[in-house]
Amino acid sequence: MGTNPEGVQFQPQVAVSDNDIKERHAMTSVWPDIKLLLCLFHTWQAWRNALNRSLGPLPKGDERMEVRTRLARFCMRLLREIIDYSNAQAAFKEEEAFFRALHSRRAGSEKKRGAAGIKFLKYLSSFLATEEYWKQWSRAGVLDAAATLGVTPEEVPRTTNHLESHNNHLKGDYFADHTHGGRLPRLDIWIIVLVTAVIPDFFFWRENMRTLQEQRAFLRTAPHARSGNLDAPVSPVEPVLPVAMQPAPSDSLPAAADGLSLTSFESDLLGSMLADSGDSHGDISDLDNSLDSTASNMDDSWLAEPEIAMGATQISADLASLTPDPVRVRADHSVSSSPANANARTILMQELLQATDQCADLIKRLRSLGVSQTVLDPYIAPFNRESMADSSFGQSDSSPILPPDSPSSSGSSDLDDQSPDMDMSDAPHPPVLVPFQRQRKEPRKTSYAIR
Repeated sequence: MGTNPEGVQFQPQVAVSDNDIKERHAMTSVWPDIKLLLCLFHTWQAWRNALNRSLGPLPKGDERMEVRTRLARFCMRLLREIIDYSNAQAAFKEEEAFFRALHSRRAGSEKKRGAAGIKFLKYLSSFLATEEYWKQWSRAGVLDAAATLGVTPEEVPRTTNHLESHNNHLKGDYFADHTHGGRLPRLDIWIIVLVTAVIPDFFFWRENMRTLQEQRAFLRTAPHARSGNLDAPVSPVEPVLPVAMQPAPSDSLPAAADGLSLTSFESDLLGSMLADSGDSHGDISDLDNSLDSTASNMDDSWLAEPEIAMGATQISADLASLTPDPVRVRADHSVSSSPANANARTILMQELLQATDQCADLIKRLRSLGVSQTVLDPYIAPFNRESMADSSFGQSDSSPILPPDSPSSSGSSDLDDQSPDMDMSDAPHPPVLVPFQRQRKEPRKTSYAIR
């Protein structure tokens, strides 16, 4: 990447990205010691979508909202409070034990609520598969990055939203006039627009912001001296207007949710997970007045019916059956935890989880086409076997599987059926100049949201 005038090589120490595995591989190959963090917004969005899928069998109303609220609070605890991996494991097991106990009750509604919670926690367990993976989306990774950079944790970016917003601003406000018919402009057009429009506008905006800040600071401070030739009497002690009060820090303001020091961004995230289409309880202000520090202290009044009390033997057997595989919940300390090794293990774990999801989707499609379950059983991973057996596991996608080069696949529908430089016949013909291929229209961008 080059060096600066002092000869120091460009070597970033921390990077925040979404789940684009190719991008993460590229960064770690160029900078092996870089510390990678996952975008908080993409992580939360994936959890919200998984929670919506898990709560699908539950009817809308108070019962579904109770489960949604409890799991949303637990997810927020994982993101912003727990900074020790063993504590995260313990909190997860405690939460799963709660829903397992709820699922073991006799009432049908309680069984459904317990099953919905277990299904979501099974999905969430993959984010706790290894300590390196957990650290890249939890607050522990933020604290580690802050120590590396020598800044406060609040100064470490948690999302890529500002960069995506800036990219959308460039494409929408500067390059929209140069995309003729949706086709991408040539590289020299991008450079010309950047040099002649984007960069001058940026420095003009920065100068305006600096001037505005100076003006506001001047208006918020009283004059230091007053004229001594005033005819009006002056009191012996003349009050001097102090500098205007600075806004109170966000951690001292009551949060709209439950009295926690949630930032506005965290409040928006929590509100998005609590929102339930058609449910009148989706507003964030409907939460209880406090969020307890542990899952065991949460309000359980909605399932306090003392109809069944499990014995110690039954509880032990139930806890043994619900505990995830130790391979997935315990950190493996047998391998060096250097940044390069941690990044490699995390990225490969992401690839493994995505491949498992893709395999499950292909198996569901084959089942919908009438392929025997006996034929498919050897290809079903143990991680997905329970979910595949569940009738509520997603919806079967009956759309045909298109090969990558299919004309109807993404990005190729805007091209001609036959490229002009392709010889589709075997008959001899005189040599001719091959015309340039038609300029491609901009394809739909691949979504790199976390699974």
